[in-house]
Amino acid sequence: MASIEESILQNLETAWGTKTPISWETRNQPFDPNQTFTGYDDNNTYIIPEVDVITRVALEVPAVSSTLRGEYLLTVNVVPQTDAGATVVETLFSFLNSTYTNQTITTGGYRMYFQPPLRKTFQKEKDGTRKFFPWECIFTVYE
Repeated sequence: MASIEESILQNLETAWGTKTPISWETRNQPFDPNQTFTGYDDNNTYIIPEVDVITRVALEVPAVSSTLRGEYLLTVNVVPQTDAGATVVETLFSFLNSTYTNQTITTGGYRMYFQPPLRKTFQKEKDGTRKFFPWECIFTVYE
């Protein structure tokens, strides 16, 4: 069985379709706006997904036979092309909101319970030329 992280990233890839390219080479790494991504430049809008474990705890004693409750953070960094307007990012965020906000998704043998998104903030790299917009949402899984 695929891991929880792999399962939700596969779900994202399927749901995302051909909206923009997905940069998999940096998945589950912090976004570095100074890094050059293979095949992407200022003329491309693309996303960089990340999944991080927040907590994973046993709900009963003994822990070896307990149900585990895991909290995960799904981050989708939207990196718009240089001359893209806010509408591009808003459209992609709208899709993410309708797909994941307050939804229960079953994929890869896991049932995932999504909360409302945490933040939608504007960030720039140090020289101010490249920007990205992180969409973040916590989801819970019981194993």
